[in-house]
Amino acid sequence: MHYLAFNYLFRFIHIPITFLTYLSRYLWAVRPSPQNSAQAKKLGGGPAARKSPIDEGFYSVGDEQSPSTE
Repeated sequence: MHYLAFNYLFRFIHIPITFLTYLSRYLWAVRPSPQNSAQAKKLGGGPAARKSPIDEGFYSVGDEQSPSTE
């Protein structure tokens, strides 16, 4: 095949291959964490790993040192 013809065809084929390469790398990098597996149990993680309930933040509701009571 002539070089110019090959270069002309490769110009249209190159873009989808490059896109699929980056897409596959992206999808591999952003895998969701295993929530219901032995690996998650081994790491100590779970579907709802919280240190405090949703209502409580840095200051609890009845705390005397909260900024709203000063």
